[in-house]
Formats: sequence, structure tokens, C-alpha cells
Amino acid sequence: MAYFMPQADETTDDKDREVHLIALVVAPGTNKAEIPRSLRKHIDPVFIPRRLYMVNALSRNSMGKLPYQSLESMVQSLCAAQNKT
Repeated sequence: MAYFMPQADETTDDKDREVHLIALVVAPGTNKAEIPRSLRKHIDPVFIPRRLYMVNALSRNSMGKLPYQSLESMVQSLCAAQNKT
């Protein structure tokens, strides 16, 4: 699981909008509804991400790290795909 906090775009009115934490979860065979229930056992409910995306993998670089730009790109793609439906 990776958490991502989007930044409000300073060039648009997005800066007036609330920004919420996003979780990207790699959990094959797990129901999406199970993730928040499981997290509630370990963290305060106010810290549970409102948006949760199930993904096949996270983009790691050669050092095994999750670059911010890769996560940002992944989140943008997921949000765009969600808005199309």
C-alpha cells in the first residue's frame, strides 16, 4: 500500500478545494471493502483514505523506491479512468 497526497494546482481554482489522502493498494484477491475495515483496526478512522484504488503493482525505481512522479502519474490515470465511467 502506498499513500499519496495530491497537491492543489496553484494555477487553477483547485487550491480552494479540499485535498484528501489517496491510497494505492496491491492486494490480489482482496475485496476493496475489506481494506478500510482492516485499516480501522490499526489507525484512527479519520486517517483512513477516502479514495482507495486497487492496482496490480506500484512503480518502483531501480533502488526499490516509489518516486513521487510515478505515483502522481498513476493517480492521475486512475482518476481520469474513473471520471470516464
